[in-house]
Amino acid sequence: MAEMIRYYMLAYGTATPPVPGEVVWPYEVGLCFDDVPRPVALSEGTGHCSSGALFTAVEALTPTFSKHFALAQGEWLFPALCALAAGYRLDKELLLSQYKALHATAPPTFDIERAKI
Repeated sequence: MAEMIRYYMLAYGTATPPVPGEVVWPYEVGLCFDDVPRPVALSEGTGHCSSGALFTAVEALTPTFSKHFALAQGEWLFPALCALAAGYRLDKELLLSQYKALHATAPPTFDIERAKI
């Protein structure tokens, strides 16, 4: 059985539809606290129109993804991502407690096979 790696969805938000009644477009940011090459998960959309990928902290901090973090209400994660990009480990307990303080619940998670990361 393949080893599973857990990602924690720490930020979620939506884009305002340009036309009332259109589909609300979600944006999510997830982090993995294990030693993996791409600990940042970015996803957007719903159903067949959804997309997502895994990134390094350096890649996730590029201007390309600034809007994604803003729409996901994930800008509070920037200090942790900057530290991760500089070679430090993520403080799992701190980030999970910050999430819980913001949302009064534990974050949702998803697992990926290590071989697919």
